[in-house]
Amino acid sequence: MKYLLLIPVLALLVQSCGNTRNMKVEDIDYLILDYNPEAPNNYGTVIQGGVCAQMNSGELKCLKNNSHFEISDNIRCDIKDQELTVITIPRSFSDDKVVVMMTMKGKKDYQITSYDTLRLNFNAGITLGGRPYSGNTGSSGRNGGQSTLLRDGKDGDNGLNGDNGRSGDSYDIHIWKDSNTYFIHVVNLTTGSTGKYKINGLKPFEINASGSTGGAGGRGGDGGDGKVGEIVNNKTKLPGNGGNGGFGGNGGFGGNGGAIRCVLHTSAADFRDQLKFLVQPGMGGNGGTAGTGGKAGKSLAGQSLARPGYNGRSGQSGSMGQAGQVTIVEEAFDIPTYQ
Repeated sequence: MKYLLLIPVLALLVQSCGNTRNMKVEDIDYLILDYNPEAPNNYGTVIQGGVCAQMNSGELKCLKNNSHFEISDNIRCDIKDQELTVITIPRSFSDDKVVVMMTMKGKKDYQITSYDTLRLNFNAGITLGGRPYSGNTGSSGRNGGQSTLLRDGKDGDNGLNGDNGRSGDSYDIHIWKDSNTYFIHVVNLTTGSTGKYKINGLKPFEINASGSTGGAGGRGGDGGDGKVGEIVNNKTKLPGNGGNGGFGGNGGFGGNGGAIRCVLHTSAADFRDQLKFLVQPGMGGNGGTAGTGGKAGKSLAGQSLARPGYNGRSGQSGSMGQAGQVTIVEEAFDIPTYQ
């Protein structure tokens, strides 16, 4: 297994990328981020760029997808769409360098690991948060099938309820201005983390603290079919009734929107129009569908008719969550407290 440590100085790559169809990991010298450091970028904003491989032959080949490629969790990388997003939380207003680890795996446990540094210039807006993952869908009920000993079909199991959606995070934010730079102190009250962001000039600052959708209810299982009427060893066996279909699970409740409180220092009053805070409620999950009743067993001549199973009942949809609350005030505060 091969590891290569490399921290190159980034520059805009102008070489043409070669064909990656026959690229072998064993022939890679190192991996490098490919983006334009002069273009506006910032934390939490989409940066146009990808990853390239410097081959031992001197040729530069840019990756076309994320297959066999992994990147450190401080950055999101979508090679297909050529998008990079820094998702780590800056601990200092001067944090403008993000060290990124990249790994590609080849055959027979061979892999190569490289390090590169993405540099931020704070000349773009910032987007934080996002809707949490939706609640999990409830498991479907098992189908009834036929009993080994009894004549009637088995009832289908009920579907399980979907999980409730997750509520959006809550935030406490303080913003001030120095020269043409806006400093944004963000405390995530839900996770307890603190981020120190900044934006050069009037550009959007967005937080999505909306609740997520509840999980759908699971489908009810189908009832098993009844056994047919029969005569075995001169013994008459009546046809079996169909098993009942299971009930669908209820959908989970939608998550609530978070609460955002933002304090604009008097020096940053002109930044109000750049704020975009979303605290929408999550939708309730759909109810699960009902299971179908099983078929009645066929009767022999002279036998009473068996009944088919009853269909189950569909689950109820979950309720929508509650909208969050946004509070924006303009007042002076002690700036050094948040530096």
